[in-house]
Amino acid sequence: TFEIDEDPPVDLIFAVDQSGSMDDDNTSLGENFAAFVEGLETATDNWRIGVVTYDTGCFNHGILKPSTSDVEGLFQEAVVMGEDVEIQDDEALLKLLDRALDQTDGGCNAGFLRSEALLHLIVVSDEPERSHEQAAAWTWDYWLPRLQEHVASADRLVISGVVDTEGCNEGADGYLEAIEETGGEALSLCSGDWSEHVASLAEVSLKGTWLFTLAEVPAPGSITVQVDGVSTSTGWAYDEGLNALSFEDLVGANEVRVSYALSASCD
Repeated sequence: TFEIDEDPPVDLIFAVDQSGSMDDDNTSLGENFAAFVEGLETATDNWRIGVVTYDTGCFNHGILKPSTSDVEGLFQEAVVMGEDVEIQDDEALLKLLDRALDQTDGGCNAGFLRSEALLHLIVVSDEPERSHEQAAAWTWDYWLPRLQEHVASADRLVISGVVDTEGCNEGADGYLEAIEETGGEALSLCSGDWSEHVASLAEVSLKGTWLFTLAEVPAPGSITVQVDGVSTSTGWAYDEGLNALSFEDLVGANEVRVSYALSASCD
């Protein structure tokens, strides 16, 4: 039996490429902040956002919360801060995220992470992840375990991106692999409406809060689910790799009850 938080905690970090070709996109991201928050707040007011663009990994304008004065204006400024010539890692955003998370442990981003929260990392870039150009070992599968160290379990980390999925610039190698590995959303920077992009990112943030890890491995086909006492066979899926159930929408629900037979093996 799983109790559903009325306001599930969600921690989000936007890592935003500041190279010259990104100016219009970053402005559009800022202009759609209100729509992003509106999507989040269909299910929770308990969110925190950090925006990182500089090599230090420090959040621009600190930790943004619902109670932050002029939070929309600060976000709009934060996503366009910095010039390409003064930032070394503006096209190595997994590296930048790793540095930002390191700074949550007593550094300039202290107090951001919450152990019970989903951590949603969002990259915005029209280039591939370029850490490997600095060191051949710094590929996506090097950074991913480092990023996962900051959450209670690997299934609490989701990476999404608004990136070059269509080859309109130089592709999104590195980001796409990390996004797929964590079950995030890969959205096209080449086309599409930014209001639709932020709605999709908000939806992914909420879906991650409706993920319930089972105590044992269920026998195939034996899972039954009740939401607030009502049996349902739709709106959820079992992830064998995570041994967890994910739900599409639990807004307004109080309790999920999962029953299953134990999987057994014969010697």
